[in-house]
Amino acid sequence: MNWLLPAPKSVNKTGDEFVPHLWRYIQFPKELTTAVNEVLQLAKEKWDTSFIKKNRGSDDQIYTFWLGTLEDPIGMQQTREDNQIPYDKQDAYFLHVQREGIFAYSASLAGLFYALQTLKQIIIQNKWYEQKIIDWSDLLWRGVHVDSKGERPGYEGLKKTIKEWSHYKINLVLFEYEATFPYIRQPEIVGPDAYTTHEIEELQQLARDHFITIIPLVQSIGHVEYILQNPHYALLRENGEITQFCSSQEYVFQLIGELIEEVAEAHPNSPWIHIGGDEAWYLGGCTDCADIAAKHGAARLYIDHMNKVVQLVKDTGKRPIIWDDVLRRMENREEIERLDRSCIIHYWDYQTCGNPLNTDWIRYLQSLGFQVIGGAAMRGASGMDSSCPNFKQRYRNVKDWGFTANRLALPGVIATSWGRYGTLKPLIEPFDLGWYGALAAGEHFWNTKGIQKDDFNQRFDQVFLGGTNHDFPKWLKRFEKGLPYKSTWFDRRYAVSGSLSGNFLSLLDLMWKWRSEEQFFSRKLELLEARLYRVEEELFPDWERWRMSDRTEELKDHILNFASELHPALVDIVGQRWANEYIRAFTQKYLFRVENLFKSFVPPTPRQPETLVKIGTDYG
Repeated sequence: MNWLLPAPKSVNKTGDEFVPHLWRYIQFPKELTTAVNEVLQLAKEKWDTSFIKKNRGSDDQIYTFWLGTLEDPIGMQQTREDNQIPYDKQDAYFLHVQREGIFAYSASLAGLFYALQTLKQIIIQNKWYEQKIIDWSDLLWRGVHVDSKGERPGYEGLKKTIKEWSHYKINLVLFEYEATFPYIRQPEIVGPDAYTTHEIEELQQLARDHFITIIPLVQSIGHVEYILQNPHYALLRENGEITQFCSSQEYVFQLIGELIEEVAEAHPNSPWIHIGGDEAWYLGGCTDCADIAAKHGAARLYIDHMNKVVQLVKDTGKRPIIWDDVLRRMENREEIERLDRSCIIHYWDYQTCGNPLNTDWIRYLQSLGFQVIGGAAMRGASGMDSSCPNFKQRYRNVKDWGFTANRLALPGVIATSWGRYGTLKPLIEPFDLGWYGALAAGEHFWNTKGIQKDDFNQRFDQVFLGGTNHDFPKWLKRFEKGLPYKSTWFDRRYAVSGSLSGNFLSLLDLMWKWRSEEQFFSRKLELLEARLYRVEEELFPDWERWRMSDRTEELKDHILNFASELHPALVDIVGQRWANEYIRAFTQKYLFRVENLFKSFVPPTPRQPETLVKIGTDYG
């Protein structure tokens, strides 16, 4: 049978393997022209034939697709009656593969689009079996995330990425623009690598063609370094902090309103705007805010602030989404009840990994009348200095959230993909290392139960990586166990260099090398740091302190030399700018420790000739 991802709910093999022959006629709804053209492009690569197209509308609100030897399929109505899809299920579709051709139908255009995504996987594998597939999604919202604070693909790469996400039945992208949105009314915010207005429009059209909704995120209280680092906005800082707005400044809300208006206008197809609201650490910091917090509590300050922002979103005809963590920490639950009920609460928890989610918190919010969505992490939740995702944790977290969302009747889950923990923080985990978590989200938000990790890993290997030897699951287990790097495990993979899967594997290759070196760096640093007490207690003669300083310098050279070996390969994948930042981020914590050690070891007296002799003898 075919390897498919996500796995369909039902696959019924009805005949033997065959070779497609004379499939020339095609009928489809005109709304799916882009998706059908992508299918035909793949088919032409396999069959080298031309097609005769015919647009077909809906029959009784049923949308159909046909590709076969005859201009009109025989017995289409009977086939539908004999193979009923569950019309009450989200994005349900039927796909029938037979010698005469391929027939698919759905009660929605989105459902038929997903039937075509399944068909594309079959065409790519070019293994044809007579079979009937009935499939549907368990969750309405199946989301991923673009964090513009960190490294991400260029514009053309982003378009390719969005198309690929849709192929695995992802239907939402939470887009955290930061300074990459082309604001007109506040041009001081716009960064040098911002998208153009035309590019934003093209992204919207691309997303629509692939049944993806882009939800823009506009920070409204915390994480606003990208705005407040500019002296032009210095008066809006909470007690001088560049990470948070002051809730007592009325111009703050005028500014947020202008940003929201522009973003809303640029995203006409999104019913929602995410307004952030997380990690507002400095509530009540300035004099004015402190007076309010003293009288009513910091929770009152936060709720009042967010309610004003909520109204700004509602004024645009959109519905606001807000992170839950500040609410979750509130001791005074009565303040939560003051929050506008139009808010969708985005409860994020990235560290479940098999531990139960806080379902009591979800049920409490639901009891107040709030709609709740889940927040998993597909990348960027393994620490502020992480160079590679913890794949075991990311997979389990996504799977747990899919199951919980279905059990508690949540609309769905958005899996975040963080590039750094703050605008001015170091980079973490290259973007394309998020593909494993993204496809796990595609799998477990479509199928919230019944899928095992080994099965998923095999299909990830076959469908995304194009594997033939079924070795990815074994390779991944070696990586997760922390085994030393071996280049021979990657030889087969470099054939796909430059593709999305090639980027994933090449980056994983590099990060595995780096992790092995990090283990060496850490051991050496621990040994050197263990000798510091001898310096502090003045137990080292000068010649021995010089020897330890030389060892420290050798370790520094080793770190820099390895980083210089890593750099060109990173440039090939992520470009010069991001490669430079990654090298700084990966090495700075070790170089900082090395520098401190060197300063501690170097004695106050100059190095004497006899010291050099002693060091040479000792090394020998």
